[in-house]
Amino acid sequence: MSGKTVHRLAYDNENMDMSVANASTSIEHGYHPVEVASALTLAIGFVQLFIAILGLDFLTVYFSDQIVAGFTTGAAVHVFVTQLKDVTGIYGTPRRTGIGNAILRVYDIVVEIYRTNPTTILVSTIAITLLYIGKKLINPLVVAHSPIPIPFELLMVIFGALASWLLHLESEFMVRTVGDIPTGLPLPSLPRLSILPYLIKEAIPIAVVTIAVHISMAKLLAKQNNYSVDGKQELYALGFTSTISSFFPVYPSSCSLARTMVNASAGTRTQLFAVFSSVFIFVVLQFGGTFLGPLPMKFFANSRPRWHILVNIPGTGEYRDVERYQQVNFVENVCVVRFDAPLLFTNVEKFREMVDVITRNWESVICNSELETKENSLLDEEETTRLSKFLIIDCSAFVYIDMMGVNCLKETYTDLLKQGIRVMFAAPKGESEET
Repeated sequence: MSGKTVHRLAYDNENMDMSVANASTSIEHGYHPVEVASALTLAIGFVQLFIAILGLDFLTVYFSDQIVAGFTTGAAVHVFVTQLKDVTGIYGTPRRTGIGNAILRVYDIVVEIYRTNPTTILVSTIAITLLYIGKKLINPLVVAHSPIPIPFELLMVIFGALASWLLHLESEFMVRTVGDIPTGLPLPSLPRLSILPYLIKEAIPIAVVTIAVHISMAKLLAKQNNYSVDGKQELYALGFTSTISSFFPVYPSSCSLARTMVNASAGTRTQLFAVFSSVFIFVVLQFGGTFLGPLPMKFFANSRPRWHILVNIPGTGEYRDVERYQQVNFVENVCVVRFDAPLLFTNVEKFREMVDVITRNWESVICNSELETKENSLLDEEETTRLSKFLIIDCSAFVYIDMMGVNCLKETYTDLLKQGIRVMFAAPKGESEET
């Protein structure tokens, strides 16, 4: 999308009339692609910050696991299709945009298959095979004896560039390489603000797609590594990153599927890796451009539900909201809580936040009394001693539970059991109980 916008303003030689503020204005031609890209990056940053300031981060709760899986899979397919030209060495195919462009790109490659470069295919096959063997077969054995895996991707870049230089792959075998990389860092400069009015139409959908890809990948990794994602923080991070980076000759920033998965597979858990990668990139920009030049190219209400602590009303067998009564009975180390909404993908994060608040502030929400263990208790004496805390979830408000809700309950049960807290479910509805 960004490339299409840059191409439209920087390369289109036809006269273009665009409506800005209900006025028809002819765009002055002669913009450099870098100028358009920097201005577009600034516009996207403004849109992302505007979305964060308006508090629209709650929309991210509608990214269910199924949506995230579908979106990331679709994005991966597009990434795969865009790499086909580098793998086969077939360049010069028509530019494809719009619905079905991935299918059309594959069609173009198939039609031009006779132009395949055998050397490019060979280099690609060797690289893919070595990476697969290294990451799937060798690294698991290495990790069993060492906390540091072998960086096969980095080794592939180094030896790939060296082999390309020694074998003259570009000049002798027509293998496209990265080419000349200028050394040093460019000085920051103010983007051309005069271009901004012509970029808003493209900046809004690009910003939305960027947010969707970023949040989808963040939620995918959060689920794999058992942590939560703050949607508003992510929006501000994206907005400030795009705004600040627009002062340099860069494209709009987004989540890199390939780089993110490489970091995840390498065991990265925090952003500290960015310090080391930034230093490495700085060294490459300053001194390594000459060496990497020969490198081959292939190489809404329910989203904000309430919850309540329930306590026993003296003289009755009922449990009510603790905030509504003054005379109440507590049981030591037993917490009863009700989540006032169906447990759907739109509010599972809120449910996890509720559980997290209760576990982190257990002593403040539970009053002291004696725990009575009856003979017909679900726990035997040994287990009762080990599990000294009990969280009872009132499921009466769960009129419906989807797949993410079921998984959330399972994860909650397992995680709290490891912390010595036994989770029990009370008063489930008929359909919810069957689910």
